Amino acid sequence: MTNLTGATDLRQAILQVLDSLAPLPLIKLRPLVVDLGSGAGLPGIPAAIVFPNVRFALVEPRTKRVGFLRAVASDLSLGNVEVVKGSAPRVRFSGDRTPATVLARALASPPRAIELGLSLLKVGGLLLLYAGRAAQPDAESLKAAQQYGGSAIDVRALEVPHLFKSRHAWILRRVVDGLH
Repeated sequence: MTNLTGATDLRQAILQVLDSLAPLPLIKLRPLVVDLGSGAGLPGIPAAIVFPNVRFALVEPRTKRVGFLRAVASDLSLGNVEVVKGSAPRVRFSGDRTPATVLARALASPPRAIELGLSLLKVGGLLLLYAGRAAQPDAESLKAAQQYGGSAIDVRALEVPHLFKSRHAWILRRVVDGLH
């Protein structure tokens, strides 16, 4: 068995699920929701369970993880989940499949995650970046938001049950099209 999350016991695994769900009440998830760099399926799988009427695309480049995600989605009968094999910089959606929401958790550095997430969104779409302890965006993150058509970064503190660490989410709206 492969450990995809780094959790060493059930308590840690549950905390990771709670951490992945904590920022979701901050925004209205509008389809298509893309979990960019889904890895072990956090936050995409728990979010798809909590929001069964919302369509999710879990984007993951690694073949073994794609197989795992597809098996989990099938085993849990998650008809609202599609697993897309591809890397964040190369995956493309179009038409009615252009994402209105992108979730980025443990994807890359904040500036790179902002670039990748905003690049996928339709104008008016939201990027929810799991920023961990980062309570304020740095200059590079602010520059990336501006360069890729994002709004000012709205920073929100999070309360994760039973996790006694500082957590923050950054929310950005794609306000301009055609910048890259």
